[in-house]
Amino acid sequence: MNLAAEPLKTETLMAAVDVLQRSFRPVAERLGITPENYPTHPAFQEARQFVHYLNRESVIVYLFADGVNLVGVGGWSMARKDLGSAWLKRIAVVPEQQRRGYGAQIVQYVEERMREHGFTKSVLLCSSADAPLLRFYEAQGYTPSSTTGAGVKRYTRMGKAL
Repeated sequence: MNLAAEPLKTETLMAAVDVLQRSFRPVAERLGITPENYPTHPAFQEARQFVHYLNRESVIVYLFADGVNLVGVGGWSMARKDLGSAWLKRIAVVPEQQRRGYGAQIVQYVEERMREHGFTKSVLLCSSADAPLLRFYEAQGYTPSSTTGAGVKRYTRMGKAL
């Protein structure tokens, strides 16, 4: 089923935060991420923290619905316009809707918005400990290029030509 997308609005902010918390919390639990060791992780972000993140990172976010239910969110921000790179950000699908191809649809939709704005490369950071998510992004055409950070904040940088 194709998803309908709409840009994040003030009136849909709480729904987006709910999707992010519900989507990221099982991963956080599996990886041992807690509010104490990673308080800014999306699993624990409240609305005001999310707004601060959006403003600080200049993230453009979209909500995705299957016609009845809100199933996910996804966004992007400029990385290096001079190098043609944009960051893929906050891709999430609620647990009960996962494994239906929605994550791939969200990534494709966001990548198309990046292309429309003149970007030629998409980059992202993915938890190095999250093997299923690394495989998901590899299936979307992303290749690992480096790692950064340590412990629960160790990330793999991945990229893809658009």
